[in-house]
Amino acid sequence: MQYSSFESHSLADVEASLADAISNNASLIYYHHGIKHFTYYIESDKKEFRVELRNVKNMIRTHVISSITAGETLDFAGTELFPMDLKIVDHPCYPYSLLRKRGLIDDADNTPYFFRSSEKRDEIITWLKK
Repeated sequence: MQYSSFESHSLADVEASLADAISNNASLIYYHHGIKHFTYYIESDKKEFRVELRNVKNMIRTHVISSITAGETLDFAGTELFPMDLKIVDHPCYPYSLLRKRGLIDDADNTPYFFRSSEKRDEIITWLKK
């Protein structure tokens, strides 16, 4: 697991954090509420990636996560990211609202897990919902 060196307090910080993850060939990027910035996994982090997804599955079972959906594709500086939107109880994600640039506070209702392909995202969503 890699940590971005940027905290997410402004649009510029959020974009820099996302750009850092993309430039390091991240295969999964998500906002970590505990450390308050984006975290990412690269292809060689397969074991840690699986542990993270098991944690997500456990949070679904214990109702910490109340919903999981495929989000709208985000075009970030020419790179398409395919979000899996998680609604985490009592944890709004304001950096996601900033990234969406729509001015909708409701965008903060979800925490994004960004994938580099819609196929991988959809495969993970299917597994999480089993």
